[in-house]
Amino acid sequence: MPNKKKELTDEERRKREQANRDSFLETIEAFVVAFVLAFVFRAYVVEAFVIPTGSMAPRLNGEHLELECRNCGYWYNVGLDRQQGAPPAPGAVQTICPLCFSRKARGDTFEPFSGDRILVLKYFYDFFPPQRWDVFVFKYPHDPKQNYIKRLIGLPGEAVEVRGGDVYINGTIARKPDRAQDALWMPVADTDYWDRKDGPRWRPQSGDDGRWQWSSMPLKFTPEGDRMSYIAYHHVDLRGLEASISDFYAYDDPVEKPGRQVVRQDDRNTVADLRLLVDVELSGPGLVELAIGAYDDDFQFLLPVEGARRRLEIRHNGKAIDLPQAPVDPLPRGKKVLLEAANVDHKLMLKVNGERIMDLNADGRLDESDRSLDDISPRSYSDPKRFSGQPYEETRLKLGISGTEATIHRLRVSRDIYYTNDKRETPGKPLAGRTFGTGTEKDQCILGQDQFFALGDNSPNSADSRRWDNPVVPRENIAGKAFFVYWPAAGLRYGVPVARVLPDVTKFRLIR
Repeated sequence: MPNKKKELTDEERRKREQANRDSFLETIEAFVVAFVLAFVFRAYVVEAFVIPTGSMAPRLNGEHLELECRNCGYWYNVGLDRQQGAPPAPGAVQTICPLCFSRKARGDTFEPFSGDRILVLKYFYDFFPPQRWDVFVFKYPHDPKQNYIKRLIGLPGEAVEVRGGDVYINGTIARKPDRAQDALWMPVADTDYWDRKDGPRWRPQSGDDGRWQWSSMPLKFTPEGDRMSYIAYHHVDLRGLEASISDFYAYDDPVEKPGRQVVRQDDRNTVADLRLLVDVELSGPGLVELAIGAYDDDFQFLLPVEGARRRLEIRHNGKAIDLPQAPVDPLPRGKKVLLEAANVDHKLMLKVNGERIMDLNADGRLDESDRSLDDISPRSYSDPKRFSGQPYEETRLKLGISGTEATIHRLRVSRDIYYTNDKRETPGKPLAGRTFGTGTEKDQCILGQDQFFALGDNSPNSADSRRWDNPVVPRENIAGKAFFVYWPAAGLRYGVPVARVLPDVTKFRLIR
């Protein structure tokens, strides 16, 4: 028999209509509640900002282009130094790759990127005290309608001075914690991006040293006896000449063009705070040396391999440093390991596979305090220099191996941020009856109660406390702590024809 559709009674029809109305009202209510919560959340918890300029580049970008080097394949960002709404300069601009220094024409066919979008914890500092090296957002003291993002450097009551690329607080160097230092390392060289035009930057220290196969990656080393053999890094400048590592920013687009003053090569600063990272696989008992040098100081980190009757050793200018250290495991054989050595902020750092291996202060813990060697304060750091007539000798990096076959899979060099001594162009103006110094060398900025000092990571191109008429940020101007990049542009790298359409999910990140 055919099924007959059941007729609804008046009561059942009334209940169904009531349920539909209730469902609709619940949906509307959910939207209203979500809107109210979002409004409250934005007003009292988190607010979104768009970064307008490149003062914090290259970690946080303003309006910019993303380009791939035609020579080595490295992707890098270049800021757009133009008025809002104006088109890019057609065909007349070149950019420079920060790794191989190849030049690339920049025309009007590139899709510009808007600034990174970030989230800011608005009332974070009402519950937690501001910390040095935080990235924070504040209202520009001379125009509160403008929001600025910088790195917090000076705290209330402190005397701030930028000297030799570093920050000094009350006359003592301010050492960066890992959370900040990891964000501030800037790439200088990377063998994953091979210089196809000029060839490798790493070459045997002795030109006829046949123990090294170095013309392609991975590099191979075959020992002859136990004598240490070195492969050395050769840096070049914008002219293609061998030079020391400098505070070069590809983001700032340094190539000459009409109406723009270009920073000359000899006006750049030598950067002495360097890091060397080595991915290496070792087959037998032997020794590995990571050497970092700048000016009159050379540091050698000597790490034994399993089976070698040696212990970890650190040398300064050839002389072993007497270190109160716990026993250190030798490097494993037959496994790829990542070695990381650095000399930064008058501190030494050594890691294996991302973990500290030195208990320098013999406190039983491997922590940030183990980076400090307070008995070593190289004279040259308090006497900063620019490029000399023979600049190549000012920075030196080498990898040495003895007694074991080795395969080097990757070599990387990084430099620390270098804070420049640029001063403001106009005289300081008194605030509450006092005039502040600029915070630059021999002109300390002494902060009062509830006053802070801010610097941008892109130091040569940042309008920050060094350049303001009045260099302090009052506590009342602080909008909150920047903590997350939530909408970095995807760009042409992923085949998106319009750079503003999708975010690059690989670049979602916490801000350090």
